[in-house]
Amino acid sequence: TNLEFYNNTLGVELGNDISLLKTGRTKVSFKYSSISSYLNDLNYTSVRWGMTQDLKLGSYKSMMVSAFMDRASYEDSRYDYNSYLLRLDLFLPNSYYDLGFIASISSNFIDTLSQSDSRGTEKVYTPSVKVIKSYTKNIKISAEYNYIYKISDSESYNYSKHVLMANIEYFN
Repeated sequence: TNLEFYNNTLGVELGNDISLLKTGRTKVSFKYSSISSYLNDLNYTSVRWGMTQDLKLGSYKSMMVSAFMDRASYEDSRYDYNSYLLRLDLFLPNSYYDLGFIASISSNFIDTLSQSDSRGTEKVYTPSVKVIKSYTKNIKISAEYNYIYKISDSESYNYSKHVLMANIEYFN
């Protein structure tokens, strides 16, 4: 069988830990991506700046707060956008029956730039929960549920969806 070209991706990410707060770790990052698609209009570059702060909450629990800014520039500028994401993760390792839990919520605000007259600033809200079980030091199984809810001024861009994921990881 012949496989047809869909896209190629080139990405570079740089990050560094800094001491911003007395507790936890602060990571700042920069990511550049270039995507070449089977349709020239869908070729784009993306620049992302981010910051993540880890916080210790007692002896077992921890929280992570993240903020990211994205700028996507397409070959066809009608598709350009700026994205501003805020995310909060709460980690509860080995809470009940040796299960780990991660509860998250994120809010993504998307400035649709040249399409803003019809689409406005789109909003995507994503609460999620993940359950993790380690069976040995080499094997970990997890299940995750995400609910994604997108709001746009243009009715045709509104949607909600449920995403279920299951993972089995083997560490060597």
